[in-house]
Amino acid sequence: GGAGGAGGAGGSAAGDGGAGGTGGAGYGDLLGIGGDGGAGGSAEGNGSSGGSGGTGGLGTSDGVGATTTTIEFPSVIRDFVADNLTGGIDILPAAVSASGVGGNGTGIGGAGGVGGDGKSYGGAGGAGGAADATQTAIGGAGAAGGNGAVAGGRGGDGGAATADGTADVEGALLRILGITVGTVAADGIAVGTATGGAGGSGGTGLFGGRGGDGGAGNGNLTGVGGAGGTGGTDTEDTEVAFGGRGGDGGSATGGTTLADANLSGGVPLLGLSFDEQVPLPVGHATAGQGGNGGDGSVAGGTGGTGGTRYHSNPFDLLDDDALTQLLSAVLGGGGIDFDISQLAGMISADEADGGNGGSGGIVGGNGGTGGKGVFGIGGLLGLAGDGLDVGELLGGLEIGGVPVGDLISELGIDIGSFTIGTGGTGGTGGDGGVFGGTGGTGGGTGNFMESLPFLTTIIGVAGNGGDGGEGGSVGGNGGSGGNGVALGISAGGDGGNGGNGDTAAGSGGSGGSAIGIVDATGGNGGNGGDATTSGGAGGNGGGAVAVLSGQGGDGG
Repeated sequence: GGAGGAGGAGGSAAGDGGAGGTGGAGYGDLLGIGGDGGAGGSAEGNGSSGGSGGTGGLGTSDGVGATTTTIEFPSVIRDFVADNLTGGIDILPAAVSASGVGGNGTGIGGAGGVGGDGKSYGGAGGAGGAADATQTAIGGAGAAGGNGAVAGGRGGDGGAATADGTADVEGALLRILGITVGTVAADGIAVGTATGGAGGSGGTGLFGGRGGDGGAGNGNLTGVGGAGGTGGTDTEDTEVAFGGRGGDGGSATGGTTLADANLSGGVPLLGLSFDEQVPLPVGHATAGQGGNGGDGSVAGGTGGTGGTRYHSNPFDLLDDDALTQLLSAVLGGGGIDFDISQLAGMISADEADGGNGGSGGIVGGNGGTGGKGVFGIGGLLGLAGDGLDVGELLGGLEIGGVPVGDLISELGIDIGSFTIGTGGTGGTGGDGGVFGGTGGTGGGTGNFMESLPFLTTIIGVAGNGGDGGEGGSVGGNGGSGGNGVALGISAGGDGGNGGNGDTAAGSGGSGGSAIGIVDATGGNGGNGGDATTSGGAGGNGGGAVAVLSGQGGDGG
């Protein structure tokens, strides 16, 4: 698509800059590229504002034809297959390039146009264009906001991206002397990878502009949210007294399907043959990090909030011990030797962090809140199949003498609609010439149905608070741990450590609270910072409320 035209300049005496034009849409069977948005016009008159940048154009492609995708085999799968199916011989590579027929279109959104500079106010940066494709979609980047003496313009948001194609593919698992002795084949496998555009940075001014939010990345295979833009920041060339807030990270959806993969082949000379149907989780989701707050000669900006990811790939949630038991249930006919109370301790997830606070000549900016992860329990059930009994998973939990597992079955509740919630770490507080910034709060848990205010989270593990920033005189306090809220097991995040200071150090952050029916564990308080004169106080442990078992967190 063609690029949008630039906005015209405002009059020298008065008048704002004109808005940039929107980029044209681009469509192709294999490749569609949206045009870039036009730049906003400048404005030199007193009290004037620069023009807004234009939005990038849509890039779309619905191509179907010859295609290639990558099928991953995590180490726990490779080890299990070697130990249980192939006589100790490791036949699985880390990844296989598989070819076939299916979605092969690429869509790229156009970049947003830069906001125009204004005598007083900078224009907003243009948003990146959206992208929609059958295999690869890349949202356009948001543009930087314009500069102004009073306030910088807001950065443009990154463009959203969606990719939802499928394909029938086959690839070589193992070759010996150039001969394929093992193959993997899968019909209807997800091949869509979507990457949201990054948010644009805020413009400069007395007040720095806010960074743009990252675009959402929604792929049926892999989704990547765009990073939040940095808030308007103080530089050698431009002075920003108050740094701008960082933009929020984009959400991501991916790793939500199982591939019904067939592993077949053999080595006759070794007496080895295999033909197995494996429900293989494919794809990933990675939410965007919160943007950092801008630096300011007076005060730093607050960091942006980390994005939320939605996924159901157990390999991106659980540790190797839990995954090995699941594979044993799927392929070896074994059972599940853990319940919900143990499952919470087997979670090993990495969620998006909040952005760091900007540095300030007097006061550092606060860190941003950590992101969230929402894991659909249906992925766990799909992998375990008949090997997972709901009653056993709930550890024989009874309320009022009634087994909860039986109650769920009798009421016809689809346990696949429940979720496991995880939280990311809060951003670090910015350093300050006098006062350090407070660390960001850890990401909390608690996911509700859209149609009804009904909590679906059965396990919630909240994120830790960020550390406080260092202060020339007083260190910043550590951020509070996120609150864990769940129907079953919940754990609050730990508080962040207090920042160091000369006169006085920051206090440790409080541990997050926890609310759950089966078990609740409050987060531990963060440690106080160090100081030449007065050290920081330790943070309070988080409280816990549960029907069966509650454990408060330790103080820092």
